[in-house]
Amino acid sequence: MQNNKYELTDIAHLQYPFLRRIRALRNIGDKVKAGDFGGFVESEQNLSYEPGDEAWLFDEAISCNEARVDKDSILKDNAIVSGQAYITQGAELGGNTQAMDKAYISGALLGVQARAYGSSIIVSSAKTHKAPQLRGEVTVYGKIAGDVRVSGRLVIMENERIQNNSMDALLINNGYRSIIPAEARAELKPQIIGTVRRRNNVIEMAR
Repeated sequence: MQNNKYELTDIAHLQYPFLRRIRALRNIGDKVKAGDFGGFVESEQNLSYEPGDEAWLFDEAISCNEARVDKDSILKDNAIVSGQAYITQGAELGGNTQAMDKAYISGALLGVQARAYGSSIIVSSAKTHKAPQLRGEVTVYGKIAGDVRVSGRLVIMENERIQNNSMDALLINNGYRSIIPAEARAELKPQIIGTVRRRNNVIEMAR
């Protein structure tokens, strides 16, 4: 497939000359116009150019080695993705974040100095479709899933998992946990009225 989305220019990265700055060949979403410069890649495999995919690298962001950014994901500021890291499903990395090794990030937001190393997994909840937000000096080797909002300093090792499939938001600030209840909890709802019947020792409500 021909790349009609962006081109690799002759502008090399000052510190890593094997990287080339990209330039848009067409409008991409509502933030990138044809001719706009983007971040740096090592090759076209580092940033998707599939039709309809608005994934992009802004500012001084880097995607290199075998890393892949696709499906409307965004790298900005000084974010770096390298190794075999995979950034997908609308994920956004900014600040001085890094995703390296075999990190897998789907739909999540990473900012400030968040790090994803090893075989880390940072993904949306399959139940609620809400994604983690990591802002701070957070380093992840393990797994974070769901509406988990991390700030301050925290390390998640490879054998650790934080998973929130509830309707509430889990906040972790410097290791201390708290909850933001979902708005739905602020309103009482009437009981469902119907006929109760028993089937195989299981109580069911007939409506």
